[in-house]
Amino acid sequence: MRAQSPSWVVGVGKAVIVFHSFNKRGGVERVAAETVGFLVEKGHEVVVVAARVEDGCLPRSVNVDLVPGSGPAPIGVQRFKRAASRAVVERHPGHALGTFGVFAPPRGLVWVQSVHARWIETSRALPSGHGPMQTLNPFHVAALRAERQMFRERRYRHLLALTAEVKLDLGRFYDVPAEDVTVLPNGYNPAEFSPERAELERSAARARLVLGPDVVAVLFVANESRRKGLGVLLGAVARLDQSNVVVVVVGKLDKRKVQKEAAARGLAPERLRVCRPSSDIASYFAAGDLFVLPTTYEAWGLVIVEALATGLPVITSRAAGASIAVSARSGLLLDDPRDVQELEVALANALRTLVGTPRRAVAAGVEAWAWHRLLREYEAALFSAQVTFPGT
Repeated sequence: MRAQSPSWVVGVGKAVIVFHSFNKRGGVERVAAETVGFLVEKGHEVVVVAARVEDGCLPRSVNVDLVPGSGPAPIGVQRFKRAASRAVVERHPGHALGTFGVFAPPRGLVWVQSVHARWIETSRALPSGHGPMQTLNPFHVAALRAERQMFRERRYRHLLALTAEVKLDLGRFYDVPAEDVTVLPNGYNPAEFSPERAELERSAARARLVLGPDVVAVLFVANESRRKGLGVLLGAVARLDQSNVVVVVVGKLDKRKVQKEAAARGLAPERLRVCRPSSDIASYFAAGDLFVLPTTYEAWGLVIVEALATGLPVITSRAAGASIAVSARSGLLLDDPRDVQELEVALANALRTLVGTPRRAVAAGVEAWAWHRLLREYEAALFSAQVTFPGT
């Protein structure tokens, strides 16, 4: 499930953590912010090199070094990579270097949140020519090039992979030696995601979404719809013979397009809520009764563990790395996330057997994924060797 705890003891050190954006609305952005917060809490001196940092997402004691990174993709991220590399060498030599993503300085500890080549491979299997269109997208071309440079040319000190499958992908696509990779998954913040908080905020959260006492709220949280299976979910709920089931969609999605697809799938407008991305996704978990993510590919799926941590039962696919956190007591797993009928059956079963399960019983199964447990291992890996960067 997780990496083995390193045997060395970590003292107080200096670290520079690099990622394009730090906020609480995106998956990797939230992971990066949690990592920085943990290191600061442990007494380390932390510098963040980023193009954008959302107010309030990092401790005040963090030294933020903002570098250029704006512009259309892929120009913005390439500009960021160059500027961040210069910043690390010129302004923060001698710091332990931790990075996220492939548009980052070389020779650091890279926490690999996904392998883009695998994402492209999966996208090609999606209907309506979605894969070929993505392959021609300039951002994806640049991302694949940067990925080849980082992994095939071994421009890293060590790699952390979210799952054993991500580790295999690194070997399959880029011939990364197995000994270069340690498996370390993502987690959740118990202070933010808990049954206690969900129960306390539930009434107010449901009132904001205009959910009556008899409504069963099925929550979908994502910033893209096709790969994550929103259309399949809308179709499956529409087929259910339960008009009190409402789909709550949260993410960076076009509201009108979601409403149009729901109508095309036969879901009545009053059975849909479409909400903008939020830095406080836990409040939506408080309002929900069931979390559903029928994704066709998910290297991990941070929201899956976060939903479980609030005590919200989950339906997701076996393709999600975080599906290992789902037990028979806390959710159901789909074999084919593109099968509307399979999801319809799973929804009916969940409504009958899982919805209404005491939140504490669901949350008890994911305690091993609490950030304070996992980030101890990140901390040890980061400071296992101080590295001075003489140049790029």
